[in-house]
Amino acid sequence: MELPQSTPQITEKPLSSTPNCKFLNNPQCHPDFPNFSGASIQFPENSKMKCDSIGNEKQAKTVCTINNGKINGIYIIDEGSGYSSNPKVEAIGGGGENAKLEAVVIDGKIKDIKIINGGTGFHETPIIKIESPNTSNGCYLCCK
Repeated sequence: MELPQSTPQITEKPLSSTPNCKFLNNPQCHPDFPNFSGASIQFPENSKMKCDSIGNEKQAKTVCTINNGKINGIYIIDEGSGYSSNPKVEAIGGGGENAKLEAVVIDGKIKDIKIINGGTGFHETPIIKIESPNTSNGCYLCCK
C-alpha cells in the first residue's frame, strides 16, 4: 500500500508590528527612529521636497514695517530651529511687489533677514513668509 505524500503545511503569521518609517531631512535619524536604513531620495539641485519634521525643527516668525511703499524693517519674533541652509523668504500681500529678502542662518536659526530690495507699492504691511526648515533636496529613510 502506498501512502499519499504529504505536503508541508505553510502557516502564514501576520507581522506583530509593521516597521514605522519616515523620510527625514537629516542622515542621522532622530532617537524616535534609531535605525537608519541607508535609503535616500535625491532630486535635482533646484528641486525641493518636504521631509517629515521630527526633533528640533521649528518655523521662524517675523514681522516687518513699511515706509513710503517699501519694506524698511524686518524683526525676528522667533528664530526657529533646524535650518540647514538659507530658506527662501518672500513678502506676501500688502499690495506691493518686487521685494527681495534674504535670510541669514547661524547654528540652525534665523539670525537676520536682509532687505536686498524693499519692493514698491506696499500700502499695507505684508506677511513675511519663510520656507520651512525641513524642506530639502534630499531625504533619508529612518525606521523603528
